[in-house]
Amino acid sequence: MIFFIKVKLPDDLPRGFTLVEILVVIALMLVIVGITVGPLAAWERDLSFARDISETESAIRKARVMTRASEGDSQYGVRLDSDGFRFFRGSEWSDSGELKSYQFTGGVTLKLNTTEGEAEAQGEEIVFQRLTATVDENYQLLFILNDSEQTSELTVSRWGIVEN
Repeated sequence: MIFFIKVKLPDDLPRGFTLVEILVVIALMLVIVGITVGPLAAWERDLSFARDISETESAIRKARVMTRASEGDSQYGVRLDSDGFRFFRGSEWSDSGELKSYQFTGGVTLKLNTTEGEAEAQGEEIVFQRLTATVDENYQLLFILNDSEQTSELTVSRWGIVEN
């Protein structure tokens, strides 16, 4: 059996919310939104950085696989620029052989680590040899997120193996 107790409020008590109470609630909501927006923007930037690296790695792997399979009776490669890459067919890049162009998002810069130090990746081509799917030299790609100190390295060995 359930019993209910009925409480009668005095008629002189104010009903509803005051302006101060509403402003306090709005201020608390703004603080909560401010706390969550910062990490979400950083998370989105990191996600974009990872996507750019993944797209580059995928294009290099695809060029290797398509070359090894002699698809289209040709070899394939990836032309690297500091702000993106171009996937192409043939022994060197040309507009007519370009199959895909990708621009990095979110302030990502691509550099090459060479024996002489870091260099901008301007027009460097990774072209796979037919049948063996090897490249002429080892490549170390350095991805740099401009607004932070975050970097990531991608290595392509002479044997065409891509390691992250």
